[in-house]
Amino acid sequence: MTFDTDWMHPDDLQRFFDEYPFPGTGTIFLHQPYRFLESTPHERCPHPLPVGPEDWKASIRRLLDELGLEPSGIRTHSAIHSHRLEMALYELGCKYTSNTSRLFERNVQPVRLAWGLWELPIYYMDNLDLTMEEYWREAGHKPLVPEVVAQALQDDALYVFDFHPVHITLNTPSLQYYLAHHAELKSGVSPFRLQHRGRGVGSLFKELCAAMGAAGLASVALRQVWASATDRLASVRSDAKRWEEKARG
Repeated sequence: MTFDTDWMHPDDLQRFFDEYPFPGTGTIFLHQPYRFLESTPHERCPHPLPVGPEDWKASIRRLLDELGLEPSGIRTHSAIHSHRLEMALYELGCKYTSNTSRLFERNVQPVRLAWGLWELPIYYMDNLDLTMEEYWREAGHKPLVPEVVAQALQDDALYVFDFHPVHITLNTPSLQYYLAHHAELKSGVSPFRLQHRGRGVGSLFKELCAAMGAAGLASVALRQVWASATDRLASVRSDAKRWEEKARG
């Protein structure tokens, strides 16, 4: 479980975690400090908006300092990524990113990028689920279907869910609903006051949590996924070296 905190006032985000519990620990991508999260078990990572190649490292370093974090994982606003940006992230000391979208695909694995970072691809993102129908019409996509949850519980592969608490609390049913209330959110109106009463992102999130609980599954922070991937790579290299030495033997 991962969460991007856009448009959430600290009081609303704290209420979100109180009212929408989920099994296990998550990774929270932050664009500003939320001090209450410091006493939770969740992983905290930056969620910057890179402003330009000449200032990438400086702007991300400023956000890390504001959050009181050392570089580890990162997800940029709008999942912006490029080769040059990822090289800058590696130079900052980041270990992994979670930006690329492999929507609804099974058996997705962490990928080691050429410049040293690991990429932990996203299986589900609420924003993309809500907009895919408009931008890829020939795909025949229908948003917020329960099959997204059912498929993710069928095996032990990596399934990174990316939710925005603002969409869960709004229970956003469509992009149009979100845009209709965007000005109110920007002005400081709580998303809890604008909640949609039918099926929406909040409905799907609750179904996912219930299904995980019923199956005895728990979310893990992305840093654990990264650590597991690096351990497996080290093990493969060790085995390969032993076979090489045995062959020379």
